[in-house]
Amino acid sequence: MRRRSAIRRKMLCLWLLLIGFALVALALSDLFNRDSDRNLHKPGPPRQPLQRIASPPDLEVIVDSHDPALELGADLTPLKSLQEDQLLFVPSIHGTKSSPQKKRSYKMLLPGASKDTTVRGPPTHGEMGKAVRLHLEGLERDMELRALQQYGFNEVVSERISLHRRLPEARHPECLGEQHIESLPSASVVICFNDEAWSTLLRTVHSVLDTAPKQYLQEVLLVDDLSQQGEIIHPSIHPSIHPSIHPSIHPLIQCADSLFRLFSMLLLGHLKTGLSEYVSHLDGVRLIRSTKRLGVGGCRTLGATRAVGEVLVFMDSHCECQKGWLEPLLERIAQDRTRVVSPIMDVIDWQSFRYNATQWPIRGVFDWRLDFFWESNPELQDKDPEMAVQPLQSPALGGGVVAIDRHFFQSVGAYDPGMVLWGAEQIELSIRVWSCGGSMEVVPCSRVGHLTRRHLPYRFPDQDLLQRNKIRIAETWMDTYKKIYYRRDTLAHFIRQSENPNITERLRLKRSLGCRNFHWFLTTVYPQLYIPQDRTALSGELYSVGTGRCVDYPQGRGLQGGAMDVAPCTGTGSQVTMITDYLMITTDK
Repeated sequence: MRRRSAIRRKMLCLWLLLIGFALVALALSDLFNRDSDRNLHKPGPPRQPLQRIASPPDLEVIVDSHDPALELGADLTPLKSLQEDQLLFVPSIHGTKSSPQKKRSYKMLLPGASKDTTVRGPPTHGEMGKAVRLHLEGLERDMELRALQQYGFNEVVSERISLHRRLPEARHPECLGEQHIESLPSASVVICFNDEAWSTLLRTVHSVLDTAPKQYLQEVLLVDDLSQQGEIIHPSIHPSIHPSIHPSIHPLIQCADSLFRLFSMLLLGHLKTGLSEYVSHLDGVRLIRSTKRLGVGGCRTLGATRAVGEVLVFMDSHCECQKGWLEPLLERIAQDRTRVVSPIMDVIDWQSFRYNATQWPIRGVFDWRLDFFWESNPELQDKDPEMAVQPLQSPALGGGVVAIDRHFFQSVGAYDPGMVLWGAEQIELSIRVWSCGGSMEVVPCSRVGHLTRRHLPYRFPDQDLLQRNKIRIAETWMDTYKKIYYRRDTLAHFIRQSENPNITERLRLKRSLGCRNFHWFLTTVYPQLYIPQDRTALSGELYSVGTGRCVDYPQGRGLQGGAMDVAPCTGTGSQVTMITDYLMITTDK
């Protein structure tokens, strides 16, 4: 009996493999013949075939029928923030100008007639920003946990939410009837991503397309910062994870797991061929792929070099836009081209994808460790009711969504090319904009939801990258106040003792722009930032012998006053407490 059962299991596994290979062959055949089949069954003029030029597989630009940057005659000089071999040039089949020729090869995908992507099905989970709570078990629960580990949010919930989901109205009633000036500048929305989940990336794109008026939205630029995803997340179904499964079917489970992996590798490279195919059917959306890992600043600068809109709107790849979010931003920039503006950033919960409106007024600030956070102060609106719809100047802006005039972005130095991957680039830009003649605002009649993460879904190749980025800020912009930062971040202090950051170009930029010093920034832009006393009686972590914990301020509360908390001791310098000459206790962040 055991021998017959083993033979039966082997035969069943063989049949599963044969069926799997047959399905793969059919799918690949359908992929190769998809365009010709559409032309045979679609009425109207035939679709223009895809045109490709031989190139390495990691370099791709998707445009509409021509390169708009060349037809519109963008007159900006090349940005110095990117090396020449990091730029992608696309030849135009229209217009009189020609792009710089490069010796390396590339490929270009030219889609023909686009299909209608605005058809919406019936409402799904999460409509009107409501929370989605799933109670999954078994393999589905394993898939949920694996996706959570990879992305930092519940991607299984995200997959069940419509790409066009409706959001609750969060704007102030006075914003709804607001009239904007007629001649608003055009906008290019630049969305950088690296291994972003398919559902959140496409929901961001469709949210922009669904809410931004076409007369103002010049284009959406997707910039792939060297994504590596070539297969989808699938649950590990090793028998040890499911001890309740009878051992007799373990070979079938392993066979099915191998088959699933085969489908994933061959058919589901969603950020590669799948994304290219999808984007080719969206009007006004272009895809640029970087040949190098650039990080946030470098990736956005790359997008800026290809953008043609008068205003650049940098947006994270996991956002959802409210109606009317774009016009207030464009109007503020149209009135003053040196303004850099941001919407109110509402919060999308990482677990349930519930849309939570942020309380106004709010502004972006940072502490002496150069950590950014949003600071809320509702008392301001109580004193001045008109503030409900008035933009509020902000010492800093977050990187979730930020809009800036394209010419001003270049003239002020774009993003610092010396800042690596991710971390503190927005603080550097904020200090530079303010110090070099610009200003920053949060615009309350513009709202965009930003998805929070439970944890960062990627690891840095160098654990000290964030400190090195902050050291560049301190050495370039903080003058003598940089010693306060080094007292707060002992790791950065030791790194600085052994390394010299190359900031020659940024210092030259600072001089050429006639930028003001950091003392001006503290006294004029951000006087609320407490400047520590030069002399301290005692300093260090205030340790509780009874609980084994250290005194700490929750992030942001230290600048507004309030009670201290106790938290596990970190030993990183973030919980430094000082007793001043006046016997005052402060965290002095």
